[in-house]
Amino acid sequence: LPAVEYVYPDFNIKKAEETMRPFHHIYDPDGSQLITKGPGGRYSHHRGIFYGYRNIRFNGKDVSSWANFGEEPDNLESTQHTRFLREWTGPVFGGHEVAIDWRDQEGNVFARETRTVRVYPRLDGELMIDVESVLSSLVGPIELGGDLQHAGLQFRAAQFVADHPQYSRYIRPEEWSDYPADEELNDTENRLDEPWNAFSFVVNGKRYTVGYFSHPRNPAGGQMSERLYGRFGEFIPGVVIDEGKPLHLRYRFLVGGGDEIDRERMEREYRAYTLTP
Repeated sequence: LPAVEYVYPDFNIKKAEETMRPFHHIYDPDGSQLITKGPGGRYSHHRGIFYGYRNIRFNGKDVSSWANFGEEPDNLESTQHTRFLREWTGPVFGGHEVAIDWRDQEGNVFARETRTVRVYPRLDGELMIDVESVLSSLVGPIELGGDLQHAGLQFRAAQFVADHPQYSRYIRPEEWSDYPADEELNDTENRLDEPWNAFSFVVNGKRYTVGYFSHPRNPAGGQMSERLYGRFGEFIPGVVIDEGKPLHLRYRFLVGGGDEIDRERMEREYRAYTLTP
């Protein structure tokens, strides 16, 4: 049964918005349907588990790896899969390590990323997905910027969720538990370095809950964002990478059906994640 699908289209300047980045689709743990969004629909550049920055600056240049809407017909900025470095299959976990080039408007590679995804099917019928990224500069100092709605490693649920937001709600750590679950909480001043967040939503009549864990080794100052149409994740502002000083990010996703993942369960899972070697 499918669990995770790596989608890595060849970049096409005539279809830049559709092909500008690789991403990972997530399936229902029973393999019956996709629960993440691909191209098209509301905010087409959001898709599956994806990663980018709206404002990237280096050597006097401004680049975006967040979206390419084709306003400039010769704009080649994109992130492009180049090769598989390693792949794993087995009874405990499967996954891969891939190389991704980050390119500017002229198509020149300014950074290289190694992205690792490991998928663990659990006996309780859930999926655990670990995502790691190492982003390295080829051009000296690079500022990775944007804002909490337009940067970072994000999850985007299926288009059905955007069409039916009345079924969506968030599960948050105790510190933010008094805020209504069916309203978006995007308070950057009081919501820094949130260890985890969870989104509960419905796709084609079935409810799912996706937990999002930010590893404590990630840089400080992370800001969590939420949208009831199905996108949520963390942006860490003020990050500068340089040659020999890459950015290493670590995240975990817990994917389950129904309402079994509550705040207490999420706290236990996060503690287990932080203790993982």
